[in-house]
Amino acid sequence: MRVVLDDGSSIDLGETDAAPTIGISDFSRRETNDFGVTTVVPRGFARRMSVKLIVPFDQVDALQRQLADLRATPVRWVADDRYSWLDFRGFYKDFAIDLNVPPISYCTLTVEGLAATEDFVDPGTDPAPGDEPSKLMVVQPVVLGTDNLLASNVPENDYPEWSAGTNYSVGARVIKAATHRIYESGAASNVGNDPAGASGKWTDIGPTNRWAMFDQALGSETSSAAAISVTIGVGVVDALVLLNVTATTVRVQTQGFDRTAAPNASGTVSFLDLPATSAAISVTIAGSGTKSIGTLLVGKLVGLGHTESSPSASISDFSRKETDDFGEVTVVERAWAKRMSVKAVLRTDAIDLVANRIAAVRGRPALWIGADGIEALTIYGFFSDFSIAVDTMISRLSLTVEGLSTAGKVEPFTASAAWPDVTDPLGTKPDNNADVTGENTSKDTMAVGGVPALEVTGGLQAVEQTIDDIDELTQGLLAKIGVIPEGATVVELINDIEASDIGGNLISSSDFANGTSGFALITSTPQFFNWGIDNADDIAFPGAHYMGLLGLRANGDDDAAVVSQWVAVLPGQWAQASADLASRECTAAIRIQWGDAAGNYLSNGPATPAVKGPNGSNNLDGFERRWCKGQAPADARFMRLVLEKGPYLANQAGNLSWAFMLRPMLALATEGQTAPTNYKPSGGGAGLSDARARIEEVRLAAASDTNAVVTRTETLEASYGSTAPGNLIPSSDFANGKAGFDLITSTPASFSWGVNNAGFTVAGERYFGLLCLEPNGDRAADIVSGWMAVRPGQWVQGSADLAARECFNNIRLQWGGGDGSFLSEGPSSEIVGAPFTGWENLDGWKRVWCKGLAPSGARFVRLVLHKGQYLANQNNFLSWLFAMRPMVAITPAEPNAPAPYTPRGGGAGLTAAQAQLTETAQLAAANGQAVGQLQQILQVTAGGQSARLNDISQVATDAFDRVSGARWSKEAVAGNGRAQLTVYAFDNNGNLMSGVDIIGDLTISGNLIVSGSIITGKLQQNAVTATSAMTQAGNLGAAFQLTHQPRNSESTLQITVSGVVDVPAGSAIRALGDLYIGGVLVNAGVRLGKNNQSNTYSLTRLWGGSNGPVAVRLETSQDGSSPDGPGYVDCTIVITELKR
Repeated sequence: MRVVLDDGSSIDLGETDAAPTIGISDFSRRETNDFGVTTVVPRGFARRMSVKLIVPFDQVDALQRQLADLRATPVRWVADDRYSWLDFRGFYKDFAIDLNVPPISYCTLTVEGLAATEDFVDPGTDPAPGDEPSKLMVVQPVVLGTDNLLASNVPENDYPEWSAGTNYSVGARVIKAATHRIYESGAASNVGNDPAGASGKWTDIGPTNRWAMFDQALGSETSSAAAISVTIGVGVVDALVLLNVTATTVRVQTQGFDRTAAPNASGTVSFLDLPATSAAISVTIAGSGTKSIGTLLVGKLVGLGHTESSPSASISDFSRKETDDFGEVTVVERAWAKRMSVKAVLRTDAIDLVANRIAAVRGRPALWIGADGIEALTIYGFFSDFSIAVDTMISRLSLTVEGLSTAGKVEPFTASAAWPDVTDPLGTKPDNNADVTGENTSKDTMAVGGVPALEVTGGLQAVEQTIDDIDELTQGLLAKIGVIPEGATVVELINDIEASDIGGNLISSSDFANGTSGFALITSTPQFFNWGIDNADDIAFPGAHYMGLLGLRANGDDDAAVVSQWVAVLPGQWAQASADLASRECTAAIRIQWGDAAGNYLSNGPATPAVKGPNGSNNLDGFERRWCKGQAPADARFMRLVLEKGPYLANQAGNLSWAFMLRPMLALATEGQTAPTNYKPSGGGAGLSDARARIEEVRLAAASDTNAVVTRTETLEASYGSTAPGNLIPSSDFANGKAGFDLITSTPASFSWGVNNAGFTVAGERYFGLLCLEPNGDRAADIVSGWMAVRPGQWVQGSADLAARECFNNIRLQWGGGDGSFLSEGPSSEIVGAPFTGWENLDGWKRVWCKGLAPSGARFVRLVLHKGQYLANQNNFLSWLFAMRPMVAITPAEPNAPAPYTPRGGGAGLTAAQAQLTETAQLAAANGQAVGQLQQILQVTAGGQSARLNDISQVATDAFDRVSGARWSKEAVAGNGRAQLTVYAFDNNGNLMSGVDIIGDLTISGNLIVSGSIITGKLQQNAVTATSAMTQAGNLGAAFQLTHQPRNSESTLQITVSGVVDVPAGSAIRALGDLYIGGVLVNAGVRLGKNNQSNTYSLTRLWGGSNGPVAVRLETSQDGSSPDGPGYVDCTIVITELKR
């Protein structure tokens, strides 16, 4: 966190300890009275952020003085200059310093920006993590004016049009077509006063009947006995919602869209998938009786993130309930409004986008959708507050929304006041209530304050007004409140992570919505190139952005490349790169580059064929989609996409050369993949800087859904000991098509395979059909399932229903090693011959099975559906393998018969597990600390589930074995009742590595007992000592020296010299030593102890000058007065350094 002053200088306030939080100070005036009527005056807003800083204990006073000096000075506060909501100009609102235990203190700082009203241009991207769209959404409304209403069959004739020359009495109503409002006169002889002006003689009653549905209020409504039909033109929108609808059907028509829907119990009809065109939109409301619409809302639907579990819904009740001193309750029923509080997760790179989207609707009602289809979480109203806790990659939004209430119409007053009800403060009214007409003022002028009675009663019309009863909506609300299952969002988050592993776009900003962010130019001559987004004058790609790399030298032979950020990959993984390319006067291509564990360039990977034109245009016809794929080498830990621009091609016109790229994609692939994966925007992966964030995603998922993890563990254990084993194949019914299966063959072009693809169906079932496209072909092929976890020594069985045509088929098991690669072939089933008939029912199929014992090196197993070679047949038919209901199960003992088929499976295959393990492997390669965090997550996930701890730890061990990462070992130490925890790791060659690095604070509640040395360079004086023990083994002789190199320039040294055994009889040694510092003698009288006695000496200051600390040396030397002979045996000199 730093502060930038107006003169350009900056002040470093310290490192952030926890995720900063951003929010808003909304200066809009929004008041809701006791009747539930909300008045809004849009105003500006200010950004707000709160940050917790780490402050060294000895810098607390300086920080306090710095903040005090800034108390009335607007400056730039920078928590993270990548995000405008964490980098803005303003004042600190408050700060508090927590003087914690030395040497660390903390400062909590709240900063509020200057008021802002800037416009926000929404790029339209989705901030939700993963590939799934946001579930927390808001419809940003478009204000509809006269020019937007193209047609309406509702007449605007509620009352006469106001005329400047007409004399209006009290209570008279008029309309103004220019404002589409109804006005009521509040004065007699009201002539020439514009109702829309500021005369104070007119009251604005509300919108006209035609325009009531467009005024953004729930209380007013458009009604008609006939069907209501309107046509509006509002530009590009994609959402239309109608509220408080009383009708049978609502039909919406626009270009490419025509749908009819019925209102729900609350009268709401939503169309949230309109095509994003600027065509006119027609809405027709039909049904029996009077049709009415409270609000027609049209706008853009934008996402705010993934809704987390357990949002809350409630209401604000404006009814008046009072209890007097006697316990009597008085109730006046009034309006009510919805209210909800919701949390959501979003990508951290989208915090500005989400905060700006919320701030953009601060002064106007919008439709907020917490979960689609749940009425209680769909609210038309305003946000009352929001905050975003910003973390490395995944941030959390907390949002509170308050809905609008339904206010009744204001009807004209038509009754008159009875004469006996007129008060008579001056006593001039006849006692018998005799009739005194309003015109007879000659002898009773003060009867009603000198005002004729008719004018008095006319005035009462404006005061005594009636209000329609409020509609009963509470029961409808309660009927719509649903219960969201605990942890549902968490499961979806995990699915997002898994789904992004294969085929997800790993480039985080592939649509270039953030400009060139995430890309870099690499060239030896940067002065000869210009690059950017949408930077060619004659190309403007509708609905998308492209990158242009321009060579500034005509006929130049310079080349350059634009590279994406590094993204994680494992050795042996297959990767693919693709993009739409075009060029002018040069070649353009893309390739994959590999990076090492440190994120440095390692080697070039595969490249696409170069394009030489087309020249690029405003549609895809001017671009060519090119792709390449390759396998990551052994040392690779990262990869990136490279756009390569070749040198200038000879051209007589001398034009400048360009390379264009559109929709780049970098993704994992499979070995047998023959075509690029369809382009997916935004990306499902994370780059090098995002590695830790993926760990945080997993941590959030695990912490939010402990039961889901434990349940999964229990299921796996139950499958080991159950008499009816569970099916480990996660999609054995082929409901997800070919997902979870793959084709393995050396000639993929000779085969076609799919689900229910042979022209027949089996009632209630789906089957795989594998077709050899060559008549009389001798080709064979296998369909394999995903890998599933197994332990050495476990019994595994495989089974399936098979049928065949013109070939022999069977099944078998294959074993996989700890890294998920093929280890060895397993057992095979009997062969199913051909031809078979009756495929439409199970009579034409045969259930086959096999069993085997997992070998010692096996960690995984998969099922293989094998299609044999073509059998001779005179009809020359093509050959088929048919398979359905495949099953792999683990049994506690050797089975004698196949287990009954169970669909889908109670276990988890490597397909799901591997996605998570892959994430771990990538992070382990990028950041060892991330592996440690994942270990803690696994341990915390077990929280209290001691019976499951070993299994969970075993999963962690297997996972880390695969990535050569850390392992946990825990066992009871016999005799002392204590647990022993060991952390160790293996390098890539399988060698045991020792040592543990702990990143962050370590708190120990108890004694720290160390059986060894503590070595550190940061210790408090007189608290802990850093000891350097130097031992000279054997006889020292008459001369020796030992040297200590201090860590700091200023230290207090204590020197202790002792002998282990007595001086041998008849021997002598010099009793004094000389102490040198930096080669300079500072003490010539250091006495050496003998006979196990120790002498201690202290130096109060050690100086080293500009070159840092200098060496301390203690030595003895022989001179003429000292006899020869052995000295001390095994003498020990200890120099203890105390850091000042």
